[in-house]
Amino acid sequence: MVADTKLYDVLKVSPDVNESDLKKAYRKLALKYHPDKNPNGEQQFKEISLAYEILSDPQRRKMYDQFGITEGNAAPPGGDAGPGAGAGAGFGGFPGGGGGARTFHFNMGGGPGGGSQFFNASDPNDIFERVFGHAFGGGGGGMDEDMDMDGGFGGGMPGGFASMFGGGGARPKPSARSSFGGARPRGPPPQNEVVTRPLNISLEELYTGCTKKLKITRRILAASGSSVKADRILEVNIKPGWKPGTKVKFAGEGDEKPDGSVQDIQFVLGEKPHPVFTRQGDDLRMSIELTLKEALLGFTKQITTIDGKRLKVSSSLPTQPGYEIKYPGFGMPLPKTPSQRGNMIIECKVKVPSNLSAEQKAAAEAF
Repeated sequence: MVADTKLYDVLKVSPDVNESDLKKAYRKLALKYHPDKNPNGEQQFKEISLAYEILSDPQRRKMYDQFGITEGNAAPPGGDAGPGAGAGAGFGGFPGGGGGARTFHFNMGGGPGGGSQFFNASDPNDIFERVFGHAFGGGGGGMDEDMDMDGGFGGGMPGGFASMFGGGGARPKPSARSSFGGARPRGPPPQNEVVTRPLNISLEELYTGCTKKLKITRRILAASGSSVKADRILEVNIKPGWKPGTKVKFAGEGDEKPDGSVQDIQFVLGEKPHPVFTRQGDDLRMSIELTLKEALLGFTKQITTIDGKRLKVSSSLPTQPGYEIKYPGFGMPLPKTPSQRGNMIIECKVKVPSNLSAEQKAAAEAF
């Protein structure tokens, strides 16, 4: 049981989140709320940066889980709180008033100074660069929308968590040169490499729809910078009627790279050969073989549809080779309207005997 969950709430994770998912949550939110991409996101960017800095450090996370964080600054032993301190200064030294060192403390139950532990919070841009490998590329061009996470900050949290960061009032707009005042070198944002893998499934599974659980092994970067292997299960939800070539993308589920990018994994649907049916768009094609007698005098046959139903196919008239019989509504579901289905098309093939007896020749000549 943790003493406080506000930092976890900022990153939209649970208190039992592991290191990999914590980092992934920060990356998504940092890309979404970086002021160079989102002019109104400066305050949120500061909040998620501070939350990640605390929770990504095992010792600080342990202290936070045990003691929580006290709002406002308190003086470290033997010193004063510094500029901007006091209840109105905002949590962690983030501006509620003037500048000053960005410090915060874990209140461990003692009096002022004696029962607290302090550390200086890093510049949010520095945290971003440590995680992504370089500064934000300006304007957010090329960012994958799959990286976004829904929801805002602060307002829905007990006690108004945004106020702990000097919240309230209009948020300042970032300058053209740098969101936090410095003229930092800008490089292009890391582009996610897309790793494509085939996913072949049966025609029956494409007809009904299904969920495929796929185990992948990926490499993640530990806090030390080393790369370790981790297994993960991805669920691919295949809708009825999807066609071969349909792509299903999992953003950020591949290997983590030293440059801060994370591979995307993309599965491309393929269709396994079917012993009876061939798919043609939303239609299903099959064939039946008729003897020469059946082609001339008529026939009755039973077939099995893709969903296992028995269907009688018959004709009392002569049937030409290649003649097609169409059954509307017996084909594949339409992806956008699964209640509707394409056609089943049956091609009649006539088996012509290679040899004829004298009687057969006479009968054919008489016919």
